[in-house]
Order: sequence, then C-alpha cells, then structure tokens
Amino acid sequence: MSNRSLIIQCTNSCPCICPGCYNFFSTGQISSEDIDIFIAEYNKRFGLSKVTLSGGDPLLREDLTVIINKICDRKIPITIDTVGTVFLNEIDHKLLLSLKKISYLGLPIDGIKDQTIQQFRNNSTFEQCMKIVKRSQEIVPAICINTVVHSKNLNEILDIATIVNNNPSIFKWQLFQFMPIGPGGFANKSLYSISNTEFENLECALKGISFRDSLKVECKSIENRKNKYLILGCDGVLWLPQMGPNRKIIGNVFENDIFDRLKCLNNEDL
Repeated sequence: MSNRSLIIQCTNSCPCICPGCYNFFSTGQISSEDIDIFIAEYNKRFGLSKVTLSGGDPLLREDLTVIINKICDRKIPITIDTVGTVFLNEIDHKLLLSLKKISYLGLPIDGIKDQTIQQFRNNSTFEQCMKIVKRSQEIVPAICINTVVHSKNLNEILDIATIVNNNPSIFKWQLFQFMPIGPGGFANKSLYSISNTEFENLECALKGISFRDSLKVECKSIENRKNKYLILGCDGVLWLPQMGPNRKIIGNVFENDIFDRLKCLNNEDL
C-alpha cells in the first residue's frame, strides 16, 4: 500500500465538463472531519509521503482551508490539482493563507490553441491558462504543469515545452499519456488515445531539449502509472482506477474493516 499515492477528491464541483474526465461524479460530500480521521489512520498504518487534493476542482470546496490546515497540522505535505479558474477572481483571505502552506499547485496546460484546449477541457482558453499561472505564482510556493497527452494535442507538446521552459516559476512538468478510464475517458477513448510508441517517441523528443536545470520533466506512460493511485472519492468511496468504464471499489471509509481491506491489496495491474 505504501507505494500508492493518496488522492482525495474534495468535491465534484467543477467549472469544466470535460469529455475525457476520469471522475465518477456522485452525490454527497464527505466531511472535513471524516477526511482528517481517515488520513490520520492511513498515515499511521501505511505512511504518507504526501496527499493530493483533487476534484472536481478542490478550490471550489467551501471548507478547503479546514482540510488543508488539518493535513498540515499532521506534517503531511499537500499538493493540489486544480483548473485554477478561482485565481481569475478575488480569492478569500483564509484560502489565500492556506494555499501558501501547500508544497505545490498542479495546473493544466493542454495546448497552445484555444481549439485544441477546448477539445479536451471545456470552458478554457490559452489566455486563461497563462493568466492563472501568472496569478498562481504570486500565491503558492511552487507550480507544476500537468499535460494530458492525447491525439488532439500531440503536435503542440513541443510548443508547450517552450512555454514551460521559459517560465522559471514552474518547477515541474508532468506529461501523462491519456488513459481511457472512467465513464468519460472510456467513452471517448477513440478520440484521445495515442499508442505507446507515439508516447515513447515524444519522450525521446523531449530528451533532446535543453531544459533549464530548475525544471523537472516527467513523462508518465500508461504502463508506469498502473496501480499507483488510491482515490478517496467525494462520497467516501475508496477506489482504484482501472482501464475501462468502471473502477475497482475497495470499500467505504465508514466501514469498520476498510483498513484491513487496504492492507490486503496486492499490486495487480489495472
């Protein structure tokens, strides 16, 4: 269990309705107190190098500051993945202070053309992305750019590389080969999937670029992401992503034997 990253989906609210989304949207929202109780016991039993808060968009959760502060009190590093539209408006002071405590903020750049971006992530433009990055660097300690590499943006990845390389506020760039998981991702796999060879060729091309020393570039294929993520859903359901429209449900955080189930998990493939 210790080799899996713990991702907590804080909310199902999101300004985007993306056709490639992997999320299983559900009703209900686990309380900040129950999240804290779970994290405390999970960390005690398995250890946590970090917790990633995601969604939906976690910045839309009203009591996100409570969640961040509780995790920080436990001395566990936090990262947040967000589309970042909150940064286009005035930010609540309490949230502002909490965001300064996180390790880094993950933001998406999916292309350099609006048409390319909107084929994968609705209600987003390149100009918006750049404004969000600029605003974020004034607030959070560090920025990581997340790019899902798919068939619609494959020919713009090297252009994104130039943008990322020229922005010293970005310390990491993660490139994820599109995975057809979840109801949205699987339903649209024919639109976005790229072959392993295409992703490997891209990785080779990126290795030929002289990136600045302060930038870490990570290419994450489908193969090297298998069985690496444990997700706590907004409804309290613990699950593992699988290739296909369904997920592997481990159980619910409110079940008495949930940690015994987690302990028994093996490293089977997705």
